[in-house]
Amino acid sequence: MASSRALMHDSMRENLAFGCDCRSGCSGSIQLVLGPMFSGKSSEMSRRIRRHIIARRPSLVIKYRKDLRYEGSESAVVTHDAVRLTAQPATRLADVDDIVDAYQVIGVDEGQFFDDVVEYAEKWANMGKTVIIAALDGDFKRKPFGRVLELVPMAEDVVKLNAVCTSCGLNAAFTKRTTSDDAIEVVGGADMYRAACRACHERESSHAQTKGNDMASTDADVNAPSTPGS
Repeated sequence: MASSRALMHDSMRENLAFGCDCRSGCSGSIQLVLGPMFSGKSSEMSRRIRRHIIARRPSLVIKYRKDLRYEGSESAVVTHDAVRLTAQPATRLADVDDIVDAYQVIGVDEGQFFDDVVEYAEKWANMGKTVIIAALDGDFKRKPFGRVLELVPMAEDVVKLNAVCTSCGLNAAFTKRTTSDDAIEVVGGADMYRAACRACHERESSHAQTKGNDMASTDADVNAPSTPGS
């Protein structure tokens, strides 16, 4: 009996990922694929979209216009392992709202960069569309990124993927920036970011903070006015 319930649960979850909840009939839904960089978020979104395409469900993928990390990414979502999926570039989801009527399934890549993601994900789901959003849940400081977390209580399905910590090899739930740039929106790849576990992220953040404090102290000493007779 328990095994049957487990199989039923797995079947319902798979149907939901496919855009159909058989308990209440086909309807719209919001699916979130979250995680740090290099965890396979875009790959998972692409896998789900391709499944809908095989089922002949009209599907639209929206990509962030400023994400040009890979060759050919002007009009495609390109994953870190070079898998491509044709996409409509936009800087706001409002830019494509007038074309979504023709589609049953909407994929949004890099959802953290769209400041209107909450309003349009909800609007499209209420129109009966399956909305699949791949996004960073946290920034490189482990703070909420954009408005993504506002979608969690509004979503039917939420998955957080892990990457591999490049320092110790454990599961990595966080993103670590490897440059000194402190701006939140800095689009980059392995040249600027890596995945980190909790311990490695904390240790390296503490080290960077200590180094920054030492440099600030040195600059203050150099620029301090000299005392007569010293």
